[in-house]
Amino acid sequence: MLEFATVTDLNDFYRSPLPETLKIKNLITNIRLLYQLPPGQVLLQVAEGERVYKIVMKDAKKKVIGWFLYYPLTKTLELYDNELGSEIPIISWKNKKVSAENYYKTLILAGCAKMFVRITSLL
Repeated sequence: MLEFATVTDLNDFYRSPLPETLKIKNLITNIRLLYQLPPGQVLLQVAEGERVYKIVMKDAKKKVIGWFLYYPLTKTLELYDNELGSEIPIISWKNKKVSAENYYKTLILAGCAKMFVRITSLL
């Protein structure tokens, strides 16, 4: 299991030489827009010794509501819901295409994955 450390200064992180910093910045911006979250309710965490990023979303009471895991080397993005747990993502994308959906069939039929197009276009 990956261990994550919270990035305390996003601007400092954005100046790092990693090739995915711009994508992560855009992911965070678009996640905030989609979920209508202020800056203090979205945190970036980095896996220790790995290039895996966790974008954590919190509610107004600072309770975790869900998170995205981003794997830049494989262009994979996964969405997890705090109430459903951390074992299986509710939706996963690889190379901008949905690779797994684990939520109610009614939401799948309604095209729920389409609401994430703005985010997944960044992969």
